[in-house]
Amino acid sequence: MVEKKGVIGIVFDNNGGMLFFLILHRNFPGGKSWELLKGMSVGEQNPEEAMNNEIKNMIGLRFYKIKKKMDFTIPLKDGNDTIVNDVFLVETSMNTPVKLDYDPNKINTYLWANQKTTLERLSPEHRALVEKAIPEILKISS
Repeated sequence: MVEKKGVIGIVFDNNGGMLFFLILHRNFPGGKSWELLKGMSVGEQNPEEAMNNEIKNMIGLRFYKIKKKMDFTIPLKDGNDTIVNDVFLVETSMNTPVKLDYDPNKINTYLWANQKTTLERLSPEHRALVEKAIPEILKISS
């Protein structure tokens, strides 16, 4: 078992007091799911550099702001490995173009979803993460 470092971005828009989240649809062998933006830290990247790389390379956002790095990490299993993820709150506008790095074996589409739809569609681990982050998002975006 190897422990790797990763990042997860909760990309949101507080649109007039209503929260919307950018969720990504991923194809995996044996299944499909909606998840948050996530990726690996490469080499000696610090977590914020890794998050910026994922935002720019995977979803192509040009206008965004990393509002906060959460004060906890979330370990997720990836086969026999564990990826310890730093979690970031990333604010943008739903009007900012999303340009996915399309890979039919990974991300194939995205959705801006309201809070209810986001929580219904996300994987259980990511759902719990968003539920934990919502109070903080409301504090920093109001």
